[in-house]
Amino acid sequence: MPHFASWAFQRLQRSAFVKLALKLGLTFLALWFAFHEVDFVELKRIFYLQELWPVFAAYILLNIQAIFAAIRWRMVLAAVAKLGSAVMPMFQAIKITYIGSFFGVCLPGTVGGDVVRVWLTKLENIPLSTAIHVIIIDRVIALVGLGLMIVFALPALGGFFGFDGYWLTPLVLALGIAGLWLLLQLGKLLEQFNAFRIVRVLIYFISSIRLLLSHRKICFLSLLYAVIGHVMFCWAAVVLASSLSMEFSLAESLILIPPVVLLTTLPISIGGWGVRETAMIAMLSLIGISQEAALMLSIELGILNIINSLPGGAFWMSYRKRKGKADLSEVNEALQKDMQS
Repeated sequence: MPHFASWAFQRLQRSAFVKLALKLGLTFLALWFAFHEVDFVELKRIFYLQELWPVFAAYILLNIQAIFAAIRWRMVLAAVAKLGSAVMPMFQAIKITYIGSFFGVCLPGTVGGDVVRVWLTKLENIPLSTAIHVIIIDRVIALVGLGLMIVFALPALGGFFGFDGYWLTPLVLALGIAGLWLLLQLGKLLEQFNAFRIVRVLIYFISSIRLLLSHRKICFLSLLYAVIGHVMFCWAAVVLASSLSMEFSLAESLILIPPVVLLTTLPISIGGWGVRETAMIAMLSLIGISQEAALMLSIELGILNIINSLPGGAFWMSYRKRKGKADLSEVNEALQKDMQS
């Protein structure tokens, strides 16, 4: 019986349908939680009084964020592949970034945006192992940049939540450095257990971190670009809020929006929907913004993200015509083989 239960659990884990169903369920639950006490008359009023030009300005800022993401990813790729500026044209990197965003935002639950980026990078004559490492590194850098913004905002967040956050910043930074050191040391200990798949995945992740740290200048610059990208998103939220007649400053956005973005990155809902709205309502309530206004801001940011990723669909079609029809399942199989080797 225990063997059957273990087998059944593994089958459920591998079932894309079950994962998608769970995400859909959590998405609808989170959306219900965000909407269930909303005054829809007030929501309609906020929408109809909205100015349009700031919406376009926010869209431009989101595109700038995407370009910074492409620059960051290409920089890491050039360093890891040891090809310098010859790694690929800048516009090519931008197209691949938009395609990855299109699959991640517009087609969640089908093929992951990171998988597509790995496949497209491989088509540029980059070794598969290098492409995988760079995607992992890029994800880590984006999360670290977001984490640093949250850590340095802890004193201000402490004021909102009623605790002294000044001592938390150095403490969290020290714990982060200690955790990184322990993680790197753990890689050596895990090598004797590499018969287990989960251990091989963890070793692969640790090796990616080591690879990142071996390029200190690139590590610093890419982290800087990640922070700039997050600032662009916070700025876009401020501009969009101004179109909704909300009193929301850039300083407040830099403090309150990064935790929302961090929660949205958790792979528990479709495109972050529901989670983003609930988190936005909770965080903006700290500065007296109504539930309806915060909800409208979150919904419009989500819609702008979708619109912003749509060029990736056109870029993807051009790839299909130029490279021919390829089965992306081959990439998934290649990723598994690469991690097992």
